[in-house]
Amino acid sequence: MSETIREIIRDEKLGEEYFRMKHPSGLEILVFPMPDKVGTYALFTTNYGSIDTAIVKPDGTSYEIPEGTAHFLEHKMFEMEDGSDAFELFTKTGANCNAWTSLDYTSYMFAGAGHTKENLESLLEYVTHPYFSEKTVQKEQGIIGQEIRMRLDQPGSTVFWNLMSALYKKHPVGIEIAGTEESIFRITAEILYDCVENFYTLHNMALVVTGNADPDEVLAVCNAKLEVKPGTSAKRCDWEDTDAPTDSVIRVQKPMELPLFELGFKEAFEGSAPTYRDMLILELIMDAVAGECSPLYESLMNDGLVNSIYTEAEWGNGYAVAIYGAESKQPEVAASRICAEIERVKAQGLSPETFERSRRRFYAMEVRRFNEDDAVASALTSCFINGHGLFDRINVLRSLTLEDIVPVLQGCMRPGFSVLSIAEPLLAAES
Repeated sequence: MSETIREIIRDEKLGEEYFRMKHPSGLEILVFPMPDKVGTYALFTTNYGSIDTAIVKPDGTSYEIPEGTAHFLEHKMFEMEDGSDAFELFTKTGANCNAWTSLDYTSYMFAGAGHTKENLESLLEYVTHPYFSEKTVQKEQGIIGQEIRMRLDQPGSTVFWNLMSALYKKHPVGIEIAGTEESIFRITAEILYDCVENFYTLHNMALVVTGNADPDEVLAVCNAKLEVKPGTSAKRCDWEDTDAPTDSVIRVQKPMELPLFELGFKEAFEGSAPTYRDMLILELIMDAVAGECSPLYESLMNDGLVNSIYTEAEWGNGYAVAIYGAESKQPEVAASRICAEIERVKAQGLSPETFERSRRRFYAMEVRRFNEDDAVASALTSCFINGHGLFDRINVLRSLTLEDIVPVLQGCMRPGFSVLSIAEPLLAAES
């Protein structure tokens, strides 16, 4: 076996460090020891999410796979050939395990105190040795079909996916992660094995371990459990969807108390994709516009237009979205006030005080992250997916100036590229 490439990445000001290792199998291993923690938290992640609706072959040709396959595969990975499931492995050691599929990746986790070696072995074993049959696939189709129907009843989920599908007509980011009832019934065991072969190669995956973790112990488990063989990271489709949305307002009625809205902006950056720095600046601008400490937040609350406002930025392969959301008795009025404030800030710029307040707030949130093992693990997973380092965000915040944000401010949240997605109570639609 060839040698593992190993480096220690440290931030002197924070006094924090983590270990980055490139295993001969192709797996990236990221270990962040936290000596004060009793338990260990681990994420085993593949760079494969719901937007990957095609398999690209080495010769560049591709073929489509059903929407929702990544999520379906995540469910099936827990089943083992002997009829047991992976949950039983972790029950024996008192650990918790779970998994989730996002737009861009799929993660498998465990959290437990003690038995770190056994838990790591179980995690690596079941994810790298999947078993499917047509019979078990058909059984799962009914289970996930019911899950999809339940999600359709959730106003928050509906508002978000209506927003994304209105913003992106060509890019699969507008497709609900679980797919549709029609699409999942086209999934077969053969398709799942094809996805494993293409996306679950160790060259396309990362193991993140935080908390009570010893890098040498983690590496020893990987040496014992992982097979070294040729491979590369999966080829992914390059999506291009830059058109302005055709619908400006999307409405749906749901059984709920108060209307809920999300106002989303389809973002564009120089080059094919935004960088973590672009998106960090965008998040900071959004916080300055409507965050908890902003004048707009206070005025909307005082006027009884919202209960609170949340902001988030979603970005990945071929997409980037800025989202403002809130419960509101008058969603269109509240959204109009947000749009007006965005245009005011673009015209007048952020004041030094507003910029510094948001910059310090973000810096404090980044520092607090290092106290939680799951938060650090999620951040390291994001580093693997998006290609940056754990301390990069905090280093940007340290040096960021008011002048640095001007290019992003002037180019973001364009009026003609927004959609307002609203869910309102059924009674409101009938009255």
